[in-house]
Amino acid sequence: MTKSQKKIFYEKERQRWNRLRAADQQQQQQQQQQQRNQVQPRQEINNRYRWTEFYQQLPELSKISVDRCAFVENPVHVEYHVFVHTFEAAYGACIYARSISQSGLVKISLLAAKSRPAGLKKVTLARLELCAALIAAWLYRKVVQALKMEGTESWFWSDSTVVLAWLRSPSYVWPTFVANRVSHIQELTKGHRWNHVKGTENPADLVSRGVMPKDLVGLRLWFYGPKWLESFEEYWSRVKPLEVDEPAEELLEKRENVLIMSASPKPHPLIDRYGSYWKLLRITAYCVRRQSSRSCAACSRNHRLVPAHSSLKLLNPFLDQQGILRVGGRFGLASEAYSIRHPMILPSSNVFTRQMAFAYYETSLHSGLHYCGPVYLKPVHRRATAQKAYIAVFVCFSTKAVHLERGASNHLRELLRDTKVITEITSEASRRGIEWKFIPPRTPNFGGVWEAAVKSAKTSLVRVLGQRQLSFEDMATVLTQIEAAMNSRPLTPLLEDPDELDVLTPEHFLAGSSLLAIPDPDYTDVPPNRLQHYQQLQQLVQQHSTQLKAGQMVILKEDNKAAIEWPLAWIVEVYPGPDGVVHVVKLRLSNGAFYKRQSARICLLPFENDSAVQLTNTFNPQPRQGAA
Repeated sequence: MTKSQKKIFYEKERQRWNRLRAADQQQQQQQQQQQRNQVQPRQEINNRYRWTEFYQQLPELSKISVDRCAFVENPVHVEYHVFVHTFEAAYGACIYARSISQSGLVKISLLAAKSRPAGLKKVTLARLELCAALIAAWLYRKVVQALKMEGTESWFWSDSTVVLAWLRSPSYVWPTFVANRVSHIQELTKGHRWNHVKGTENPADLVSRGVMPKDLVGLRLWFYGPKWLESFEEYWSRVKPLEVDEPAEELLEKRENVLIMSASPKPHPLIDRYGSYWKLLRITAYCVRRQSSRSCAACSRNHRLVPAHSSLKLLNPFLDQQGILRVGGRFGLASEAYSIRHPMILPSSNVFTRQMAFAYYETSLHSGLHYCGPVYLKPVHRRATAQKAYIAVFVCFSTKAVHLERGASNHLRELLRDTKVITEITSEASRRGIEWKFIPPRTPNFGGVWEAAVKSAKTSLVRVLGQRQLSFEDMATVLTQIEAAMNSRPLTPLLEDPDELDVLTPEHFLAGSSLLAIPDPDYTDVPPNRLQHYQQLQQLVQQHSTQLKAGQMVILKEDNKAAIEWPLAWIVEVYPGPDGVVHVVKLRLSNGAFYKRQSARICLLPFENDSAVQLTNTFNPQPRQGAA
């Protein structure tokens, strides 16, 4: 080896050991920071001493010399030996070439090595050793591809009996962490053997633990591997495996599975006879009340393996005490109900499964119902009396979505007199598990989410209509717009980014996005006799949302005065926000003083809806013609 080649080799060795030591120290520092433990002065001195000692010994690497040729001349046999080892701080692998000449001379040469620091997340030592085996498999693949010697006989050595047991079995019998790495290792080292080696004879131990430069010089185990590699193959290929003891069963982390043998039975005649899931459920409960339903699959409790081709393999299935096949896995540790943590496994192509899924899908469309009222509709002619009606408020307890429906009082009474309707209502309530709860009159505080929805609907309705009476169809139009406003109320921000001003609304669950209203002209200042019927309805809704204008008389709320002493004031000027809604107004009191107040601090008087336009002209006079 020339001086330049030696210099390059020494520099690479120095950098490799430097990275390993630096990674070890960085890992220790991060662990200490996570645990919030103050580093003791003695430990700081020790770390500083170790680094100084390592740095001072780097020139010792110049004493190392290696042969330029890794193989004997004209070898008759070549094979590779890969060793793996794991320590708490790091793990790694090294690969040796073993070549034999025609005269029987055996030469062992170190080809490459790879190390990696252990992660901050604590895992078992056996799993770290499995990661070292994966590093060894990748290192072996890179070396044989670089030398273009694929297919050369190779041996892999590890001092972990647990890893060797994992690699001897199919990957699907182990947990996910182990199974993924075992499958990769088996694929990369296919056709080659994994054997056991003692820890004292494992050169990869030096990779994981690290060696000071002074101790590395002349270290035979590192440069030439264990001595028995120079012996005949019969010694280390037959005698070595006999020294291995099987690991304890609990260390293998073996996954417990069940064997499922599908009998492909025909559906029960009742399933084909009745197309309704709820009707089938009532008939089955009536016929066999105390019989537990049996699964169509015959399952064994001896924890035998699920076949590799089974689609249920990844579900980790098991049988409960009632003989029902359920989903296993880590979700079983969650603090949820047993049926949620371990749902039943049902055949996807079965008619009964489809009936049950569709039945529960229909059930989940609405979650709550409440009636409010009465409201009075416009008479059909002048001599007729006002028609009494009620509003049905449907509330979803999960998404807070609301649906408003109106119904006439007479129509509701006719329905309740029909025995067929009563039977259908009773059957439907029983099927859905609905329990009717009645609260005393005038006690909305006894209610829950539904009463809050009723309050919002009634408040909006009173503000829009006041004392007006609408027809049945007009009431439906107004209720639809109130429903849209209620379903557009924000629930929570969509993103945590403060620059994003987008919120989640109940309408996102109903339509997939927020509501987009059709833009209408502003009818608030137009006399009603100039508007068409639909425009008059829109005027009512617009006056509800945009009532604050200059020239209106209001009551100013004062914190230090009783309500009877609150002063009257005129709105002189309004200050709409970016959303077009007035949030701040300028007021003039009777004594001539001017104040700016938040719109929530004023109360609009009821007669202002009709006189706002006239008073606006008083406080905002138009310039006369010819004025400069």
